Amino acid sequence: MEADWKEENIQGQVCVNCHRQQHQNLAHPEQVRLFNSWVLGSAAHVLAVLKVKSNMDSGMFYGIQKGAIAALESGGEWFTRLDAIYRARRNLMFQLVDKLNCTYDPNAAGMFIWAKLPKGAKSAEVFIDEVLYQKNIFIAPGTIFGSNGEGYIRFSLCVPEEKIKEAIERF
Repeated sequence: MEADWKEENIQGQVCVNCHRQQHQNLAHPEQVRLFNSWVLGSAAHVLAVLKVKSNMDSGMFYGIQKGAIAALESGGEWFTRLDAIYRARRNLMFQLVDKLNCTYDPNAAGMFIWAKLPKGAKSAEVFIDEVLYQKNIFIAPGTIFGSNGEGYIRFSLCVPEEKIKEAIERF
């Protein structure tokens, strides 16, 4: 936890003064006591509280923040390389969507391709079931993202190129 805090050892227990520490552990009141801005308990329990607190105080999981920092510090080469990977996947996925006679916006950005079902398709669920049973390809129906998703299917660009090529070859 990155805050002003002071640790003391009191009769075998750890006492931590942390200015933002103002919660009480109701699930295990016998293990950790929080008094205003103090935490008192065994070292293991205090460390568990501080770990949870560091993830809760800022609103975003600390591991995600650290990952974002590492990505931002990776330099332009990293972004260029990653962009090339996702551009290649996107272009392959467009080929797959074309094989399904669906329409899409080639200028849309993001980690997913949303495609409109071909004319005459009964529903997103019926369409994806046919593709699943006939070609062994799973596609997410738009309806799992809400009622406005009816008539659409969603493709993830997180799939490796080899798998997308394999799906294209099934046509």
